[in-house]
Amino acid sequence: MALYPQLLLEPRRTLPNLTLCLNSSGKTLDRRFFLPLANAAQFYGVRNIALMGENPPAHPDFAIALRSLFGKGENLSLWIKPGQSSPCAGLIAHEVNEIIFRLGPYSGPEEIWMAELSALQSEVYMLRKERPHLIVKGVFHLSSATLKALEDAIHRVENALFDRLEFFPPNLYLSPEGEPATSPLSPDLIPSHEELMRYEEHFWEMLDEPCFQSWLFDLNMTRRQLERVLLCFKAASGRGAFEPPHCRASRTSFYIEPTGHIRCCPRQEAFGDLREMSLREIEEGERVHVFRSKINLAIDRICPLCPGDFPHFLWRSH
Repeated sequence: MALYPQLLLEPRRTLPNLTLCLNSSGKTLDRRFFLPLANAAQFYGVRNIALMGENPPAHPDFAIALRSLFGKGENLSLWIKPGQSSPCAGLIAHEVNEIIFRLGPYSGPEEIWMAELSALQSEVYMLRKERPHLIVKGVFHLSSATLKALEDAIHRVENALFDRLEFFPPNLYLSPEGEPATSPLSPDLIPSHEELMRYEEHFWEMLDEPCFQSWLFDLNMTRRQLERVLLCFKAASGRGAFEPPHCRASRTSFYIEPTGHIRCCPRQEAFGDLREMSLREIEEGERVHVFRSKINLAIDRICPLCPGDFPHFLWRSH
């Protein structure tokens, strides 16, 4: 195995989106990887780079990753959970273009997860104290608990001065390995039949509530997102079929695992290993070509079950 991944700088068409998953322990990308990847991303014209993982700031080479990748694409985003930016707010604020907070799916006592949402106000304040115009967005995975208190939850995110808030269903059927389950992984997240009926009955009136007349929302986009959340919960309750998200990941994105394996999204097959092949060899290889020519979201066994929260969904405006 080569000391560095073989990222050969050969002319090729633009690869729009690149997502790196960083583990804080176990197998993970290390400092040897980031600089050659950053140079290749810049040469290939990658527009959007995202850093994800269970807790990216806890990665031992997190600072090196940020400093290597910042400025190598038009946009560098960091996907984190509430509270994870606090140990290194100064570094994060100056080395990324935007921060995406992953919210939910919440269950259990409302006061606990509402307190987490309330704490976002001070966390975002500390980030913007370092960089006033830092873009902050939220990806909110809804659940039975949050649907009951959605207006209050939105107000708390609004008080934290987020720039945008988007809604997605929770992951109910896909294991960490991407295998579909035959029954919901977290049935407590699914609203009851009565709750779903009320949600469906008052759907249009809900979008007229003052909380949705906020800078946080593009109402057309929000309506489509909430409709899919409703469809997902109905399907999980046996009242309909799952529908896939309007996903472009198979043709516009690469997802790099901590092991160096590349996929179009974290739930589909791997096409190669960046420690052994160049980006061009993988992206223009037969396996990727066959996958892209055959993928059909409507009949794929995984896509209809996907929450649809992959980073490229928030890169529509770039």
